[in-house]
Amino acid sequence: KLSSEWSGHKIIISSVNPIKGDVRSGYGGYTYSNVSVNQFNAIIKPGISKLPNFTYCDVNSQIASTFKTGDGIHYYGETYKVIFQLMNNCIKN
Repeated sequence: KLSSEWSGHKIIISSVNPIKGDVRSGYGGYTYSNVSVNQFNAIIKPGISKLPNFTYCDVNSQIASTFKTGDGIHYYGETYKVIFQLMNNCIKN
């Protein structure tokens, strides 16, 4: 039903992007790691890819070995510029 409601629109869903190490959330005390990030991405990618007007933009795999962060979650400007370019590529294709 969701796909038919949004027919005629191009919907782009980005991967959840990588983090450095394990990061503990201040909300609920959850700990996040790249293992959980990658598991989540592996679950959503096939489902999104099957929808006719949805595109999965896999930024994670393209920045996983090169991203820069100070606190483990928030990227430095150079990484955001790369993410911006990758998302633009997904939008244009």
